[in-house]
Amino acid sequence: HATVRDLLCSAKPQRTGRGAGARHGEQGEHNRRGETRVALVALSLTVAAFVAGCIWLRVPLVDDAAISIAYGRSLFLGHGLRLTAHSQTVEAFSNPLWTALLGLSVPLRLDPVALASRLGYALAALSLAAAAAWGPCDRGDRSLRLDDVIAALVPCTVTAFPYWSCAGLETGLLSLLLSLSGALWLRERRTGRGVGSAFTLGLVCLT
Repeated sequence: HATVRDLLCSAKPQRTGRGAGARHGEQGEHNRRGETRVALVALSLTVAAFVAGCIWLRVPLVDDAAISIAYGRSLFLGHGLRLTAHSQTVEAFSNPLWTALLGLSVPLRLDPVALASRLGYALAALSLAAAAAWGPCDRGDRSLRLDDVIAALVPCTVTAFPYWSCAGLETGLLSLLLSLSGALWLRERRTGRGVGSAFTLGLVCLT
């Protein structure tokens, strides 16, 4: 009887320990989910504040953006890469990918100036979310932590970022491609496969 009693007594702490470990794991999972929700709200507010700031700024189109618009429209109108239909074929732009995107205002029948501005800060806003995704891509999970959102907050502290993002330049596109390449590279380093980062960095060279 003593042996059975000893066995029962020794078994109790083990069951208690397993129960405590399970409760600790459940509490940790609950905390992670709560932090993810808070981080998503913080990221959403950051992106929304950035877009609202760009709309409030109403930055006029800069001359370099007008050059890209002119070349893009000439290309889609069938005149080739030239400033106007009657201009010489001279390469006066340095951002072929952005120039081509702005040329889409012709087939889409959009105001080219509005397209350059709105597309610019829309892509910049997406780059903030892509920068916040570096942490999850590195960890290999779908959880978003509060420190991941810092990557989206830092660019917003520099006034030049929203200013040039809505001035018609390729700032937003370049930021998005760089943020995506970083997130993809972190995932590829963890998984050992993928070429997405190389592709996006190739697009950076054309921006």
